[in-house]
Amino acid sequence: MISAVPDLVALTETRTRGRPNSGWRRAQVTTLVCIDASLIMLAELIAYAARFDTMITEDVVLRYGLISTGLLIGWLLMAAAAGAYESRHFGTGPEEYKRVLVGAAGAFGLVAVMSYVFKLEIARGFTTATFALGLILLLMGRNLARRRLVRQRHNGQQSHRALVVGSAASVNDMVGALLEHPEAGIRPVAACTPGPSKNTEWLLVDRVGGIGDVVHATRRVEADIVVITPGPDINADTLRSICWALEGLGIDLAVTPSLHGVA
Repeated sequence: MISAVPDLVALTETRTRGRPNSGWRRAQVTTLVCIDASLIMLAELIAYAARFDTMITEDVVLRYGLISTGLLIGWLLMAAAAGAYESRHFGTGPEEYKRVLVGAAGAFGLVAVMSYVFKLEIARGFTTATFALGLILLLMGRNLARRRLVRQRHNGQQSHRALVVGSAASVNDMVGALLEHPEAGIRPVAACTPGPSKNTEWLLVDRVGGIGDVVHATRRVEADIVVITPGPDINADTLRSICWALEGLGIDLAVTPSLHGVA
């Protein structure tokens, strides 16, 4: 699900309104949308000035003002559809850049289709320059935003709160890996392990319940992602039960590669 996380593979993700700890996600999405919109408008202005430097008339300004507005909105919508503003991709590097590229390709295709269907006469030089420069600026903007986000995550901010589930040993392994890689954006806050609590005193995080207490535990610690690790009580039925229990709660679910076949 989040490629930057060590040893994690996505199992499923659910989305509902009022997700836990969604404040930082909304803030990050707003920041990225504002950055992208500003950079796209900058690319449009530069492309317009380069293409129509000697043809600046009222009609041309009005026409391309409307075209630029439509292009801006369409580009942002295609970026959103490509997952460029999903929190699971924030700070992931290549995967995040890939979403930006897919969104740009979708926007270019949308312009081509709209031009053909409605017989729009848009200067190729303007369109080509806008997309070429816009894509470069967007990738540069995302790189700067990612660097800022990584710094914040190293300071314990802008991260998902994770409930780690599995055997005590595998939970500790995962917690240790996540603590060593804060840039992944997943901060372990508690664990659910099988067996009596007295056997888990050496856990790196607090134990807040057993395998069957995942839903209650996520609410108790305000977790927004559940990470499943190996253990004697972790099987296909357990995973299915946890998935169904979390359905509709807006909690992300991830499993380690060793459980991917079971999932």
